[in-house]
Amino acid sequence: KQDKQKQDKQKQDKQKQEQEKQEEPNEPTAQLESEQNTDPQQLQDGDLPPNTVTLSTAAAIGATDEPTTVPPSPQTPEESTIDLSRARGPCSGDPCPLPPMNANATANSNATTPFRLCRNSRGICGAGPAYCNALSTWTPFCHDCSVDSPNGCPTFGCDDCRADSQRCVGNRNGINPIDDDACDACAAGQTYWPCDVKGSEGCWCWDTALPRVEPSPPSGLPLAEDYAIHDADADAIGRGVCGRDDDQDVLFSPRAFELLAPRASPPFTYRGFCEAVDDYNSRHAEKAFLMGPRERRLDELAAFLGSASHDTDAFRTSREYLACGDRVERTLERRRELGGGGGGDDKIDDDEETEWYCMPCAPDHYDYTTQTCALSMLDNDQSYYGYCQPFTAPPDGCPCDYVKEVESSGPLEGRMRANDIFFGRGSIHLSHNFNYIRASTTMTGSEDTFCAHPELLATVESWAW
Repeated sequence: KQDKQKQDKQKQDKQKQEQEKQEEPNEPTAQLESEQNTDPQQLQDGDLPPNTVTLSTAAAIGATDEPTTVPPSPQTPEESTIDLSRARGPCSGDPCPLPPMNANATANSNATTPFRLCRNSRGICGAGPAYCNALSTWTPFCHDCSVDSPNGCPTFGCDDCRADSQRCVGNRNGINPIDDDACDACAAGQTYWPCDVKGSEGCWCWDTALPRVEPSPPSGLPLAEDYAIHDADADAIGRGVCGRDDDQDVLFSPRAFELLAPRASPPFTYRGFCEAVDDYNSRHAEKAFLMGPRERRLDELAAFLGSASHDTDAFRTSREYLACGDRVERTLERRRELGGGGGGDDKIDDDEETEWYCMPCAPDHYDYTTQTCALSMLDNDQSYYGYCQPFTAPPDGCPCDYVKEVESSGPLEGRMRANDIFFGRGSIHLSHNFNYIRASTTMTGSEDTFCAHPELLATVESWAW
C-alpha cells in the first residue's frame, strides 16, 4: 500500500513538472544564443561558458542560419534520430555532426556510423563539457568496440564471423599483409591458406559498422579482473592503469611519473599517457597493460616506459634530434573567407598558424648540449632523403619526396619544413612514411591525418604517447 501511494505521488509530481515546463519560455533557445555570443577564443579546452547548450539540447538543433527552435523531445530515447548532415553542435566553425543523445539512438541513413563521442583539441574522445566545446571537432572514429559493437572488440580468426555487418579481412599491419579478398572464404569454412595462418599474421573479423582498426597481437592472457570500461567522466582516465597516489592498486601513479621523468616536457604529460591508454584500449580486445596477473602487467609497463624514455631523452623531446633538434618556429598569417548572406557581407577570418622548420644534421656536426647544428645536410643545394620511400603510394605509404632547404639565404637557410619529413616522433619515435600511414589509419581512422600533418605526433599528447 505504501509503494502504491509513493508511485501515485511520483506520478503527480512528474505531471506538475511537465505542466510548469510547458508554461516556461523556450530556455534551450536562449541558452544557444548565449553560447553563440561567447568569444570562442576565450574558451579553454574543457571549459564552457555559462548557460551553454547541453548535448541533448544541441542534438535537436538544426544547422540553418534561421532563428533556432527546438522540436519536442521524443517520447522514448530509443526513438531519437539525428540528421547528421544538418546538425550543429556547441563547437564553433563549420557545421559538425552530433552524437546521439543516448547510446541506443541510431543515426539516419545518410551516415554510415553513428557519432557517439566528441574529440577535443587534445585528440581525446569523450562526452560532456570537458570534450564538447568551441575547440572540439566531432568524429565518427571515437568509439569503444566493447560497447558500440554487438560482436565486441575484434580478434584474429574468422570462425565466429557470421553477422551481416561482419567481414573476414586481412591484417594490413602484418609483416606479410594478406589481401582482404583472400580472407573472404575463411568465414565460409575454408581451412587452407590464408585461413590456417594463426596469430597476428592471419585474417580477422571486422565489424563494418565501426571504423576499421586491426587487432593487436594476442598475448594469450586473460583481461585483468579490475579493469573497468572507460565511461564519459572526464576525470576517470587510464582505467585499470592510472589513478591517485594513495591508491595501492594503481599501476602507474602521478608520483611514479614524476620520479621516472622529473624533466619531462609536453607532449609527455601524465594525463596524456593515461588518455592514450584509454584511447588505445577502447579499440582493442588486447588491452595495454591490462592482460594477465599484476606482476606481468607491471613488467609490460616498465618495458614500454623504459623504451620510451630512451627514445625521448627521458621524455624531454618528441622529435628525433639529428633530424629536427635544431629547429625554429615561424608564425604564418592566413586569411580565409567564412561566407555570409550575400550582398558583399562575407566575413574574413585572420588566422595564425605555427610551422616548425628543422635543420637536418650529421652526427659529427650536432652539439647535443646546445641542440644546434654546425652544418646542415641541405647545404650546397643538397637533398634530404631520410625516412621516405618516394615510390610508395597510399595505402602502402604516405606520399613523400626528397626535400631541399626552404631558403637559400635568410633565417630559414639550411632548413626544411617539419611537416614534409617522416622522421622519428612520439614515445617510440615512429619513423618512415610507410609506418606513418598505418599509424594514422589505426589511431585516427584516416590516412590523411598524419600523412598531411606528421607534426601532430609530436604535439598532441595522447597521439605522442
